[in-house]
Amino acid sequence: MTEEQVQATQAQEAGAQVAEIEDDPREVRLAKRAALIEAGENPYGHAFEYSHHVAQLQELYKDVPEGEITEDAVAIAGRIMAMRDQGKICFVVLRESGADIQLFCRVNNLGDEAFAALKDLDVGDWISAEGKIMRTKRGELSVMVERFELLSKSLRPLPEKFHGLADKETRYRQRYVDLIANPEVRDVFEKRFRKTNRAITRLKHPSCTTLWAAPTPSPSLRISMPSTRTFTCVLPPNCP
Repeated sequence: MTEEQVQATQAQEAGAQVAEIEDDPREVRLAKRAALIEAGENPYGHAFEYSHHVAQLQELYKDVPEGEITEDAVAIAGRIMAMRDQGKICFVVLRESGADIQLFCRVNNLGDEAFAALKDLDVGDWISAEGKIMRTKRGELSVMVERFELLSKSLRPLPEKFHGLADKETRYRQRYVDLIANPEVRDVFEKRFRKTNRAITRLKHPSCTTLWAAPTPSPSLRISMPSTRTFTCVLPPNCP
């Protein structure tokens, strides 16, 4: 085999490896993480000090009219749930604690290098974003991003957006994916947690009263438990 044939064979093998990586979403993300590490960047970021939760922004700026850009600067963080690339503009849906907000990203605000890095992010990545509150002409409350940072690189793709996570076996075995993909499931869990937490708090602090239980002259202790019977027990004579 000649040297040219060897080089051609190596090129074909390299092309096959690249094609194999491109066909595997996880391998693509692993390659991106490796590139970040090689460039001296930390793919898992650091602690970030945010100014608001997303749900707070939705409530505070619900009356901002369409097409208006405010002077209020905010800093938020969350998971990328969707990305829409429109050339020099990119729209990103960010989710945090079950609430969503749109990031309005323009190359004019970020610069060419940062904008290219933004478009290289994947759905599922955790990022921070800083910018001004605005509402688009279509009525979507957004953050006009002036700066962003990768906080945590996601290595596995999320379930498909429109159909979500429908397989019951996967939902039960990988509950963490179910909580990410289905906001209504997360709401149910949070409501159950709050209800259970209140019940546990009441059980930890039952109401106790001392009384005389006829016909015995010994003092007794009545313990009232939430949604249960009232138990009466006779105290020993030397009980204070």
